[in-house]
Amino acid sequence: MIMLYTALLVLFSLWLILNLLFMPRPSFRPETAAWETVTVLVPLRNEEKNAEALIRNLKKLESDRVRFLFLDDSSEDATLSLLRTHTADWKEADVLNGRPLPPGWTGKNFACHQLAEKAETDYLCFIDADVRLAPEAIAVFQETARARRAKLLTGFPKFPVSGILASLLVPMQHFVIALHLPLLPANCTTRPIFTAAHGAFIFAEHAAYKQIGGHASVKGAIVDDVALARQFKSHGHRSLLMNITEYVTCYMYETSRDVWEGFGKNIFPGIGRSYFLAAMLTIFYTIFFIFPLPLFIYGAVTSSWIFCLPFLFIIFIKWYVDIRFRQKKWLCLFMPFSAISLIAVLFYSIYLTVRQKGYTWKGRTYQ
Repeated sequence: MIMLYTALLVLFSLWLILNLLFMPRPSFRPETAAWETVTVLVPLRNEEKNAEALIRNLKKLESDRVRFLFLDDSSEDATLSLLRTHTADWKEADVLNGRPLPPGWTGKNFACHQLAEKAETDYLCFIDADVRLAPEAIAVFQETARARRAKLLTGFPKFPVSGILASLLVPMQHFVIALHLPLLPANCTTRPIFTAAHGAFIFAEHAAYKQIGGHASVKGAIVDDVALARQFKSHGHRSLLMNITEYVTCYMYETSRDVWEGFGKNIFPGIGRSYFLAAMLTIFYTIFFIFPLPLFIYGAVTSSWIFCLPFLFIIFIKWYVDIRFRQKKWLCLFMPFSAISLIAVLFYSIYLTVRQKGYTWKGRTYQ
């Protein structure tokens, strides 16, 4: 039985390695650099801790055909004043004061909608306030979109993490995608069912964005990034999920509370609020990514080393993903605890749905 169990983990390892062959990296050749115009669009709500660093980063981008739009979404801190102060002498940038949130919209979707209304360029690049771009990033993604004939590019950024909960949960985003999303149909077809996206970075052709109805077409979606990517695919537009960790870094979630609320907001809605899928994921992660730890302890205590093999394979699987996505290598050692944390936050997300408490983010509650 233990050999069969280990064999299944070997198959998971092979599947994951093969699957990631179909997640491309952005490509760039300076001699073929694109000349289309781009607007970088940033919604901000209560982001005083990020505003100055964000602007300093964006001013370093290597392009003279890029505009920048920042929208303050009814912040209750110094975000707006910081934006105005640090963009006062920046002719390529404008700061917008967001309108009140209308019924039926989520805050980020309405903020992105307002930003897109003011953009007049060939491409739109939506990023979060906690994102930092490499200097050549805009040129790279322009070239990649053109070369691959893609209307939307997205991906999960590099996540520098600190703190126990963030270290256990945040890098699991890469792992879940690599293990569970078939990347061949996701990137080579326009079938909406095979879709993943990350709202921290979405690079879209403006004309296609308008054609699908923009963020207005997903105005009430909590998992807005996936909903938007599905809209592109449902209209026949190619959408690519890429490994963007070389060019996009996201300092996601500053505190453990942010991690808990952020994942609680997204994880159950992200699987379509399906209790069946939640049960299957719980069983799957318990059997294959938590149970190897007690097996390892038993094998070490009794010198039955064959019982240690499953743990070694799950460490390898996590290590391979962390290497591919530029995460800390030692995080793989805590894979069973990452799985436990993932199940715990899934149950919390289900609890919010059952009790109809809604999902709280940035001081707003959504059902």
